[in-house]
Amino acid sequence: MKRIFKLALLLVLVLIGCSTIWADSGTKKTSRPISIVLKPSNPNAMRPRTPSMQEITCAYMDSYIYFGFAIPEGECEMVLTDLSTGGSVTATFDSEDCEPIYVGELESAEVTLTTENGHTYYGEW
Repeated sequence: MKRIFKLALLLVLVLIGCSTIWADSGTKKTSRPISIVLKPSNPNAMRPRTPSMQEITCAYMDSYIYFGFAIPEGECEMVLTDLSTGGSVTATFDSEDCEPIYVGELESAEVTLTTENGHTYYGEW
């Protein structure tokens, strides 16, 4: 039930961000909303495994990045790299209460999350 609430909250935040962008008169430059699912970094790819129940969604809009965890994994360290400038932003947050993280205006980026449970996830847009 808690997982459904968190995913619904993330969806509402994305929809609010989209409506803010669409309501903009065009005078202010806003970033386009982006939503991706982070993939696990799997060093033992040759070994067969059962599918994971974990799904981490990542949404970027208006200079903020939002994360949603299907199954919380404790403290997380995020490293986000701007692919056009090479600059990076790091942040630490609790996967139980994911607050938006300010990362600035980005056209393309690569994000890597390392969790307290020892898992690493990545994605890019």
